[in-house]
Amino acid sequence: MTNSDRYHIKSIIQAGDILKAVANSKEPVSAADLAKSCGLTANTAFRICVTLADVGFLNPIGEKYELGMALMLFWAKKKADLEAKKEQIENVLKEIS
Repeated sequence: MTNSDRYHIKSIIQAGDILKAVANSKEPVSAADLAKSCGLTANTAFRICVTLADVGFLNPIGEKYELGMALMLFWAKKKADLEAKKEQIENVLKEIS
């Protein structure tokens, strides 16, 4: 364990691994498949998936999951912020040209 590892919360790392695996899948994926690909027990993967679905980060489709709309809203907010910064920079560049 490195010094910084002691500050990590294991379940959040595991949830991040699940979100990345779902994002990289072309199709909705089951908790069992996520458990295998993320090196988790089936119970842990299922409980994390249910929790992520409860907060909108995953969308359940039958017994499988895809990314949820809550994550899309984070992305949309970040994109809007970046576009606003780009516009500010372009305005400054026009002023100094």
